[in-house]
Amino acid sequence: MLRSLRPTAWLDASGLDHRQRRSVLWLLGSVLANSVFCRLTVFGSAFVLFLDHLGLDRARIGLLLSLIPFAGLLALICAPFVARVGYRRAYIGFFTIRKLAIALVLFLPWVTEAWGSRAGLLWVTGLILTFAVCRAIGEIGAYALFQEVVTDAVRGRFSATTYGAITISGIPATLLAGWVLRGTPDTGRYLAVIGIDLAFGVASVAALVFVRVGGIERRQDGQPTAFADMRSAIGDAVFARYMAGVACAGMALSAFAFVPLFLKECVRLTPGTVVWLEAAMAAGGLAAAWAWGRAADRKGSKPVLLSGMAGFALACLAIGIPGVISGAPQALALALFVGAVQTGWYIGSERYLFVRIIPQDRKAGYIAVYYACAGVANGLGPLLGGRLAEWSSRTATPYAPVFLIACALGVCALALMWFLPSDHSGVSA
Repeated sequence: MLRSLRPTAWLDASGLDHRQRRSVLWLLGSVLANSVFCRLTVFGSAFVLFLDHLGLDRARIGLLLSLIPFAGLLALICAPFVARVGYRRAYIGFFTIRKLAIALVLFLPWVTEAWGSRAGLLWVTGLILTFAVCRAIGEIGAYALFQEVVTDAVRGRFSATTYGAITISGIPATLLAGWVLRGTPDTGRYLAVIGIDLAFGVASVAALVFVRVGGIERRQDGQPTAFADMRSAIGDAVFARYMAGVACAGMALSAFAFVPLFLKECVRLTPGTVVWLEAAMAAGGLAAAWAWGRAADRKGSKPVLLSGMAGFALACLAIGIPGVISGAPQALALALFVGAVQTGWYIGSERYLFVRIIPQDRKAGYIAVYYACAGVANGLGPLLGGRLAEWSSRTATPYAPVFLIACALGVCALALMWFLPSDHSGVSA
């Protein structure tokens, strides 16, 4: 009975051998450490507040954030290269380089002192671009690795366990960052958060060294090329509908990059409190993760992803209506709710992608097209959202148009994905 209560008890029913189970556990550890690294750098509220501290307006912040997903277009070019050198090698190599790029952000004070503030902004921009390129190439290998080592019967619970581990590690890290950024932080304190976080980045790469792939890691002679796989993906009607829904959802979800600025400027919360609310959002996701994962494995991915996106659209509507989020209590309730529904969307959509969308024998091409399309959508979101946020800041309802449009995009995603075929096999694991 005690064995069944282990967080990784689902591995007992996974059908994996001992070596593969060890690889899954090392992969979980890597994802855990990498999530902390990302949460406190380019994908967290602390980094958005850091860019605001450097003097960037909303439009430029949106532009910088859009560089990361837009780089996903490189997947269309780099997929054959990744398939040829091996998914694991690409994953480890390019994730290592992107950690080094963030480490160089720590030299910002020296660059600014030597060449001025404009050079400092160019320095940060160049490093974000380097991070984006390495992420785009490395994640082709990451997606392929995740598909190979986990069986479909427990994929939902694997995602839930991953999210739970990410959240458990992320909450104390976010609380620590909020404490460092309490009051009115200076550049040194923002860089201190990045410096502490780099240790997790190094740990995430080190864990990947122990991950071994049980299946075919490289493209073998005589198999269709990755470019042929891409053409198959483009002609796949189910894939096209799924990607249209993901594109709408991606643009909607990107609106949340501006929530830290909304809470700081409109709700009048301090930067430290804003970062702490990110921990509350993670807690909401943790509370719901296992239920979402189990539901996805038992009932299929589609009901889970639809429920998650419906909840997210409702949250955007609440933010877009002036006065609904007027203080810390409402912001806390919103953070908990958004954390729960976003987790449902991520678990459901990821499981559907691996179980129903990507064929095992043509993964490189399908992943490349998926990653490129999702990258464009996720890049357009902050780019257009930044301009819209800059314009709306001069009106009586700052940020309201950003979140009302995000709500409409969420409804469009729901409508597109409603008609997707079910991926439920009727097997309850």
